[in-house]
Amino acid sequence: MHCCLQILEIITVVIRLVEDEEEEYHSHLASIARTCRAFHELALDRLWYYQFNIYNLVKCMPSDAWGTRPGTNSSGDVLFLKRILRADDWTRFRAYAKRIRCLDTMGRDTVEDVFDHSKRSEIHEDVYNQLNLYRTSGSLLPNLEILRISDAERSFYFTQLFLGPRLAFIDLKTTPGDHRST
Repeated sequence: MHCCLQILEIITVVIRLVEDEEEEYHSHLASIARTCRAFHELALDRLWYYQFNIYNLVKCMPSDAWGTRPGTNSSGDVLFLKRILRADDWTRFRAYAKRIRCLDTMGRDTVEDVFDHSKRSEIHEDVYNQLNLYRTSGSLLPNLEILRISDAERSFYFTQLFLGPRLAFIDLKTTPGDHRST
């Protein structure tokens, strides 16, 4: 490896250039993270920095713990848990959860969002119930700084799962007259 790739600022510039490529930057960041140890940590940090929901995070758990089925509307798949979670199911979940800084379930509806499967997918309410029941520590996302969440999402009723010591901004969107209960 060339010695200039050991300089953090240069690696950061390279990763930001990839992010500026709008189309498929997630897959490019994932490829970079797998390519070279020098890029690994920074690329993963940028890849996980902003999430529309916890769909991708839950899918980091063992594949026998979760499943998907077609949704009832055009939103995409519904993610559900197939079994009760065990302590060893949380290893990869926690490793990536600490990288998430912004959870934005309201997300922007842009052209590239059409291709982001996680944004079009739903998370079954039982997933939140089990995550709440079996989590081993406080916040699911311990380094979360920005939380934007709408009552149109199931996650709204489980907002306490995302509250943590680093949270600096929270935006809760409610629909007037819509008083659901969990």
